[in-house]
Amino acid sequence: MLKIRDFVTSYLSILISIVTNFLLVPVYLKYFGSDDYGAWILVNSFVQYLALANFGLPTTLTVFGANLKNKSLIYILYRKCLRLIFFIITAILLVGLALLYLKFLNPQFFFGTSTKSLYYFNSLLICFLLYLLRSPLQLSLSIFSAVGKGYLSKIYEIIANVCWPLAFLFVYSIGYGLLGYILLAGILMLIVSILSFVHSHIIVNKIYFIHQDIDIDEIPSNKIIVKSSSGFFLISIGASLVWNTDNIVIAKFLQIQDVTIYALTFRIYTLGFVIFSTINNILMPYYGIYKSQNNLVLLKKSYNNSVLLSSFLAIIIWISTFLFSKEIIIFWTKDPNLYGGRYLFFIMGFYGVILSYISSTAVLFSGIKIIRIPIFLTFIEGIVNLSMSVVLITKLKILGVAIGTLIGATINAILISYFFKMIVNNIIDSSFLTFIKNFLLGFIIILILLFFRFDAYNFIFKLYSIIFILLVYVFLFSKLNSIKPTELKSFFT
Repeated sequence: MLKIRDFVTSYLSILISIVTNFLLVPVYLKYFGSDDYGAWILVNSFVQYLALANFGLPTTLTVFGANLKNKSLIYILYRKCLRLIFFIITAILLVGLALLYLKFLNPQFFFGTSTKSLYYFNSLLICFLLYLLRSPLQLSLSIFSAVGKGYLSKIYEIIANVCWPLAFLFVYSIGYGLLGYILLAGILMLIVSILSFVHSHIIVNKIYFIHQDIDIDEIPSNKIIVKSSSGFFLISIGASLVWNTDNIVIAKFLQIQDVTIYALTFRIYTLGFVIFSTINNILMPYYGIYKSQNNLVLLKKSYNNSVLLSSFLAIIIWISTFLFSKEIIIFWTKDPNLYGGRYLFFIMGFYGVILSYISSTAVLFSGIKIIRIPIFLTFIEGIVNLSMSVVLITKLKILGVAIGTLIGATINAILISYFFKMIVNNIIDSSFLTFIKNFLLGFIIILILLFFRFDAYNFIFKLYSIIFILLVYVFLFSKLNSIKPTELKSFFT
């Protein structure tokens, strides 16, 4: 089953994301300033918690839809999920209005004693409302994946990513601030969501009317859907603890500019995560399809390739960003004060490599409908991350938060490997040892760079060094994993 089109559109989406979310950062920083930009990071962090409002239904729709033997049932499954998410969003809106009326939510709670806390709070409320309006419509992206048209969801993601620079250009031209930017970008993205929603309805209706031989017993009940989605919901809560709490902790203990410093470094490795998690997200519905067909050969091959590719990309990102950490920040932001130091890059790169294995394995678990293990482990990681960050930030500042994140991820990786051997080994073999040997290869290279202070040399020397180091790494990686150039095509089919 070819997945080339999914990969091409997915990485095109990443390319657009790089342009809109990374290359334009210095423009945003210059226009909004480091405080407003840090506030924007906080707004995004809070909105990620609101993203839990979908209650895991989009992922449930993808997994259940991919596992359906009769694809005509996707129409009924879609409508069930849609009704459930409308009910959840309505309840959240009512609760939110009640909290606002009772003044339980206030600017100081979210943004502390900043002189612009009310302005930031209004920006947050606008962002919340627009996200809630979009949330039911975004089920369409799951439909595209479930019916084997994942490339369509990526096309709509590309269009949505373009909304941000378009909104900024308009705001810049008329002199509006952060609030106007959030409002306009949110409206544009709402329009994109409506278009994708209509498109998905056309697709599911076509499938339904062509294949009306419905076996009612294969349609999951609302109870089963809610049970499954609640599992993905809990995973999302744990992920939010890991991904979004760091900025909130920093804002409480340090200055809002420190949020900007940490967020910029983390965003570099978020890009890395997007690159290898895209591979895994493409594979998730295929895991369900292969399992439903009892095709264990392709299931094992896809998972092993995912671990290999993810770790390979994560280590390349780790080596490259560590060597050029200061140059990246200065070139990117034009402000040397936003450089968090080489040890911050060392730890965050380390975290990125560990995350590559967790992502590959957790997505496999979800794709074959083993939900409880990722839920449990994500919560463990989130709690460890939060507690260690709070303890270490008082002594080590931003570096302490990064170490807390790394410790939580390492514990997750060890535990998920253990549960893999306990539960999934009867289906396919674990790739943990493969990951460990590839990690050690990258770690040895990083230690050499750290010990000999390659980062202290001039740019030209480092440029030649990185070319040589990456060539050596690619050679050793291919030998270690017995990969031949003629076999590379099999990674994408």
